[in-house]
Amino acid sequence: MKKKILFLLVAIIIAVVAYFGFQSFQTIKEKEVFSAQIKHLPEPSVFSWLGKAGLKNQQKTIVLFFHPECEHCQYEAKTIVQQKEAFKDVNLWWVSIADTVAVKAFSKQYGLDKLSNAYMATLPAEKIISTFGSSAIPHLFIYDEQENLLKEFKGETKVEALLKYLK
Repeated sequence: MKKKILFLLVAIIIAVVAYFGFQSFQTIKEKEVFSAQIKHLPEPSVFSWLGKAGLKNQQKTIVLFFHPECEHCQYEAKTIVQQKEAFKDVNLWWVSIADTVAVKAFSKQYGLDKLSNAYMATLPAEKIISTFGSSAIPHLFIYDEQENLLKEFKGETKVEALLKYLK
């Protein structure tokens, strides 16, 4: 009887360890997939553009995930517009899970609609996660002229940090 209980206990422990090991393996694999995906700028067709579509034109591109109500995102927009000359040769893809009315209002309020290189888009949260592996807001990706990832920033980022990768 004691052997059966001991055997059952060992079997349960092995099953639990195997389960958590498999879950860890799955998580690592998912992170590797997303890491590989974000190394290259996604196609503009992935996004639902409001107005003009984002360009892939041998210029650096910043993809900015934002939400109109996010104070950090508002700061990003305000400081980028204030230093618009430093960003004039950069594609700015502003992407949000918010509805189109809120995104357009954000663009107008912060003067992004006046920038010829600012492109506004919406994307459902699940599509952001499946494309970029993250839904953190704000979240910025800087791509070089060959559409390769230069730098990823999670959270509020000072303009000086962005400009460092745009030179």
